[in-house]
Amino acid sequence: MVSPHLDRHPSPDEEAVQAAIPAARTSLAQLDRFLGDRAFLASERLTLADILVAPLVHYLLLTPEAALLEPHPRLRAWHDRITSRESVRSTDKNPFRAS
Repeated sequence: MVSPHLDRHPSPDEEAVQAAIPAARTSLAQLDRFLGDRAFLASERLTLADILVAPLVHYLLLTPEAALLEPHPRLRAWHDRITSRESVRSTDKNPFRAS
């Protein structure tokens, strides 16, 4: 899904993208459920779990499939919290920004 943004392939393999969507929906639903009402995935403070998952969500938001996150406003708010951190902003040199 992300490879066209990284100039590795001229276009995504749409068949592979479509095949991955059910698993992506399931994963996002489980992350949203796991997040619950906490500020971060494993506790009320940033942990390795957040650091591991944040880039995955970030790259999803760079794709046409970003709408998969729409049913999960808590997960989107979590992503916004992560990406608003100075430590993340100061290390993000990626010219492709998730909106």
